[in-house]
Amino acid sequence: MSRSSIGLHGTNAPTSIYGFVSHGCIRLHPDDIAWMFSRVTIGDRVEVIYEPVLLAAVGPRVFLEVHSDPYRLATPTLERVRGLAAALGLTERVDWAAARRVTQLRHGVARDVTAPDSIPGGEGGLP
Repeated sequence: MSRSSIGLHGTNAPTSIYGFVSHGCIRLHPDDIAWMFSRVTIGDRVEVIYEPVLLAAVGPRVFLEVHSDPYRLATPTLERVRGLAAALGLTERVDWAAARRVTQLRHGVARDVTAPDSIPGGEGGLP
């Protein structure tokens, strides 16, 4: 989807930052908007990436963050997580039972989904 403009603004209601309160603007923490304001000008091109499923390796750990998909553009499924894991070469390092729980809950918080047998000493992610 392409739009000619989008509103980015700070807010004094921090609980609205990660919510879908309206269509068409993105709310940022006041410190973040101050940082951004000093680095961009009106008319700069930006790319907004809509991705409700995030997967990353941080050292030996694998973290999965799954958000709801209010716009129904990228349904967060376990198959989507498997595809990301394969693309990143992390398939064998993921505890797939933990990944299934994180995907179903969609809390929007990064959770450790490291497979116990991929960590020296066997300390995995979620119980």
